[in-house]
Amino acid sequence: IERSVVRGSRYFKKVNNEYWKDPRTEIVIEDARSFLVIDREEYDVIISEPSNPWMAGTANLFTREAFSMFRRRLGDGGIMCQWLQKYNLSERNLKIILATFAEVFPFFHVFRGAGGDLLLIGSGEPIMTDFKNVKNKLAYLPEVREGLEELGIYDALSLLISSYVASRDDVLRFARGVNLRQTDDTPYLEYFAPYDLFIKPYDFLGEFYMETVDEVHSAFNAKEGVFTARTYFSLARQFQERFKSPKRAEEMYHKAIESRADYNDAIVGLAGLYNEQRKYFLAEKFYKIALTVNPDDTETRLQLYRLYFQQRLLPEAEGQLRVVVGHNPDNALAWAYLGDVYYLQKKLALAEETYLKAEKFLERGKDKALAASIYFSLGVIAEGQGQPQKARRYLEKLMELNPRHYRAILKLVRIYLNEGDYQRASAFIRKAAELNPDDPHLNHLNQELQSGGRR
Repeated sequence: IERSVVRGSRYFKKVNNEYWKDPRTEIVIEDARSFLVIDREEYDVIISEPSNPWMAGTANLFTREAFSMFRRRLGDGGIMCQWLQKYNLSERNLKIILATFAEVFPFFHVFRGAGGDLLLIGSGEPIMTDFKNVKNKLAYLPEVREGLEELGIYDALSLLISSYVASRDDVLRFARGVNLRQTDDTPYLEYFAPYDLFIKPYDFLGEFYMETVDEVHSAFNAKEGVFTARTYFSLARQFQERFKSPKRAEEMYHKAIESRADYNDAIVGLAGLYNEQRKYFLAEKFYKIALTVNPDDTETRLQLYRLYFQQRLLPEAEGQLRVVVGHNPDNALAWAYLGDVYYLQKKLALAEETYLKAEKFLERGKDKALAASIYFSLGVIAEGQGQPQKARRYLEKLMELNPRHYRAILKLVRIYLNEGDYQRASAFIRKAAELNPDDPHLNHLNQELQSGGRR
C-alpha cells in the first residue's frame, strides 16, 4: 500500500533474503483487501500482517467478511496466516477476534510469534501438523533452519511445541460466552480496542499455554519418546527466555542432560539458569561439569570467571583467566578481565601491565567498548599513582572512541582544572551538562572554574 516500504526493505537484506530478486515475486502497490476483491487468483498461502486493530482503516482486516474473502482466495489445501498482537488487547477483544476467525475457518490453530504476537493459522481443509513433515521440509531449507537456530530453536519438534498455543476447539472453549463478532457492519474493535491501551497487559493465552504444554506434542503426532536432547534443550531455552518459567526450563535442561550426558549446551544453559537465580553453588557445579566435558571451552570458562568475580572470589577468578590466556594468549577480553582482578587486589602495577597486554591484542577498529573500558582503567590507575598527564592521555584516547563517556569527562575536567587549562575544562563541563544536567557535582566544578583556582 506504500511504495516507501518496498524501498525501505532493501536496507534489510540480511533478514528478507532479497525477496525482490526471486523471479516468483510480483510486488503490487495496492490496498490488499481491495486487490483481492478484484483479483481472481487462488493462493497457497495468504499472510495478513496489518497494524494493530484499533488503528483507523485496519480493523476492517479483522472482520468476518475479510476473513471470508481471504478463505475464498485460497486454493486447495491453502493456508491463511493472520498476525494478531495480544499486548494492549483485553481478554474480551482478543476473544472476539479469535471467535470471528474460528467462525470462518473450520480448521484452525494458534501459534505464538515473536514478543507479544499470535499467528492464527486457518484453512478450509485439515492442516497437516505431523512434526515429521516439518522436519523433512526444514532439511531442504538451510536458511530457515539457520535462522531458527539463531533464535535458540534447534529442531522441528521443539519449534512446534514451543510455539503452539491452542487448537480451534481450545479457542472455542476459551471464547465461550462472547457472542459479538467483528464485522464490516459492526466494527466494534475500531471504537473499543483503543481503550485497551490503558489496561494492564496480561498474557491470557500464555497462561492457557502453560497449563496445556505437557499435552501439546500430541497435536503433532509425536510421543515423548521421540524427543531428543536438542528438543529438550530448545524447549528449555524457550521456557527460560520467552515464557520466563525457570522451573520448567530447569526441568527441560535436566531432561536434555539425561538424554545425553555430554551435551554441553544444555549443561552450560543449566549453569546459566542457576546463575540468574543466584544459586551460585549449583551454577559453579554445572560450569565445572561442562569444563570436564570440554576443558578448552573458553566461553564457559569466562562464564565461570564472571560467577567468581561477581562474588569477589578473586583468586578463583584469576585461576580461570590464567587458564584462558594460557590457551589463548591473544584473548584481549581475558587480559582485560585479569586486569580488573589485579586492580581489585590492589596490585596496580600488575593491573597496568595486564591492561596494556589487553590493548596490544585488541583488533583495530573493533571492540571499541572494550578498548574504552581498558583506557578508563589505565587512566584511573595513572591518576591514583599521581601521574595526571599519563591519565589524561589514556582518557583522551577513550574520548576518541566514546565522546559520551560521562565518568571520563568528569575526570578530564578535574585534570584540566588542576593543570590550569580552563578553556578545555569549560568545554568538558558543558559536555557533561548536556549528558547529565541534574548532576549537582557540576555546580562545584563550575564554581571552581570561575574562581580559576584549585580545590
